[in-house]
Order: sequence, then C-alpha cells, then structure tokens
Amino acid sequence: MSNREEKKAAKRAEIFNVAVKLFAEHGYDNVTTAQIAAESHIAKKTLFQYFPSKEDIIFDDEDELINALLAGLDGATNIWAAFITFIQQANAANQTDNDNHTPEAMQLPTIIRENDALNGRLLKMWDKYERRLTDYLINLNYTNAVASALSNTMIHVFRATFLESADINEVITANQHVAKMILA
Repeated sequence: MSNREEKKAAKRAEIFNVAVKLFAEHGYDNVTTAQIAAESHIAKKTLFQYFPSKEDIIFDDEDELINALLAGLDGATNIWAAFITFIQQANAANQTDNDNHTPEAMQLPTIIRENDALNGRLLKMWDKYERRLTDYLINLNYTNAVASALSNTMIHVFRATFLESADINEVITANQHVAKMILA
C-alpha cells in the first residue's frame, strides 16, 4: 500500500471511529454529517468523498463478510463444516480485533438496533447475503429448497451473534441440528 493509500485508509478509520463515538454519545439521529466532519477535522464535502452518506459510515464494507465467507467455502467438500470453521475463525479474530476498536465501536449493534433506518439497512444486508449464499449453493448443485434453507440457517448464525450478542458456541450448536436436518 502506498503512503497516500495508507493516509486515506487511516483517515477513513478515523472518520468511522469519530462518527461511532458521536452516535454512541448522542444517538445516530442527533448527529449531523457536519459534526462528524468537524470532529474529524475535514470539510463536510471531504467526508462525502470517504462515505456517500451517514448510513454508509455504519455499513462501511458491508460485503466484506459475505465475500470472505464465500471464499472460505470455496472448494469445501462439507459446506456446513467449512462454515463452522469460518465462524470460529472469524469469532477468534474478532476477539483479538476488539482490542483495536474504540469502546464505542462495540456499541454498533445497539446503535443499529435503536434506529429504524439502520435496522432496515441491516435487514437488507442480511437478505442480500442470504441470496448470494443461496446462489452459491445452487451453483454447487444443491436443490433450490436445500440451498435456501441452508443459507437461511447460516445467515441466522451471523444475525444471532451480531445483534443478539449470543454465545457463538450455543448458536452453532442450535443451528447445527437444523443444518443436519436440511442436509439429510
């Protein structure tokens, strides 16, 4: 990564952290893009060069997770086992990465849950993930019904661990029984 790209990535991360801190302190609806820009020491116009909207700050790189999952499943002979491995590795990485996030960033699920527009965007994201995963499974010759049911179960694991802050092992165990029934 060039020096310019590193500076841009650092500024993007700074804007994200500033915005999330403001959202956590004042509520998403009570924070303006002008406030985020001012606290980030940039012009409002510059803010929009990094993020097209205030909502996009929260959902930065929203396809990163599904892209990583599909890459993790690529070539797997046992899709469910590969999914579980992916979830466990992502959870372990998240535990390590939590030290690098501001405490406010850990409040993202609450910020999203408390705002109808953000919650709606999150639901659309989960739906998009489920459709992409279903298409992926259909391309692996799963029937439409099995692909749809299995992708629904997989995305449910993401949803439960993100918004409900549920225990990852409990969620995996509960959904493993469902997956076995689907794949039987």
